Amino acid sequence: MAIDENSPLELMISSRCRTEIRKDATGTLETLTELRLRAKKRLEETFTAGVERLFDVWINEDETKATWDESWYSASEKRARRAEVVIVLFTGDPGSRLGGTLGVCHAELIAAVADTATKVRSIDLRPAIVTEGEIDERFVAYFDEQAASRIQDKAATGDEAVEKICGQALAAVRTLGHHGTLDVRRRSKGGSEMAWERLGFDERKREMEAALDGALRDVVLAPADGPPPPEGTGRALVGGLGGRRVLFVGHGAPQGLALSISREMVGQPFLRDHLLAGGLEPKRKDGVVGPVHVIASFTTTTDAQARRLLGFPDATVVKDTWGVWVSDALQRIQLVLIDRCTSPSATRARVQQAVQWLRSTGEDTTLAERAGRRAAIVKAMAD
Repeated sequence: MAIDENSPLELMISSRCRTEIRKDATGTLETLTELRLRAKKRLEETFTAGVERLFDVWINEDETKATWDESWYSASEKRARRAEVVIVLFTGDPGSRLGGTLGVCHAELIAAVADTATKVRSIDLRPAIVTEGEIDERFVAYFDEQAASRIQDKAATGDEAVEKICGQALAAVRTLGHHGTLDVRRRSKGGSEMAWERLGFDERKREMEAALDGALRDVVLAPADGPPPPEGTGRALVGGLGGRRVLFVGHGAPQGLALSISREMVGQPFLRDHLLAGGLEPKRKDGVVGPVHVIASFTTTTDAQARRLLGFPDATVVKDTWGVWVSDALQRIQLVLIDRCTSPSATRARVQQAVQWLRSTGEDTTLAERAGRRAAIVKAMAD
């Protein structure tokens, strides 16, 4: 679809309508419909330069011809998919249903996250609620599990929510702008990207691993020195993540994982973890745990490619804009696959996105906990 640079960004505010919340500190009440109308007006007035408007804000009150039928329900899902920014005002109430379907608010959130997870922002309004609607455990569980990384704020009043809606709208534009710039750079190769394109696989792999090593040292604050890893295990470093000292081992896939020769240059690096056992101390609180294998891929990695690299399909696979995180629940093997590492700057940007995502979602502690268990397994294998 062609991009019209003169059109406003579509921003959808998703919430219930009649739920009452505290409007301000005086105890005045308002419905979520009234809050959304205020937020829409504020957004369209604030982000306007002359006659040009940044946001075209959609709320379901705008659908004057809407009737509660299947087409209206589908239209709400379509809006959530189509919008460039979606702000969810979460109360735990999934919204009206059609037969056995999910509530419309639940369906909108699923559609928005499935389209582009980074466009979704959430404000938890449960502290502001005066009259609760239906609380659906499935909706709450989905919100907590799938959308935790997009809970940027909570609000205790409607006035506070309006301010945070404006702030999150601006933050979403910044995020989309950063990601869009990376994608444009990926499509418009030049400079260092062309230099890497010209390299043979062996040399490109070395350059990718050096860039990956430097980026990891910066974002996980790993020291520049340290003992060299055993031959054939990759570039290893110890950095802090999730409250633990984690052993990261970097590898480069010079043409991604789809091409067999490139995939073979990475192999299954976790099969050599026993060679790293001497540096692991899982029983000590400040001991080194892991390893976690970080693989820089020249191309985009699919879920299926990640599972094939692991060697079996029964694994947790999380796909995000920066790449794929793979975790094996039994052996605690962890692979962090960084997509589109086509230059030193692109590699650094993607690594920063990956670590930021881990920290913002709280998955850094999960990674560190699994790394502790993996270290114990590796030590037992090596003994």
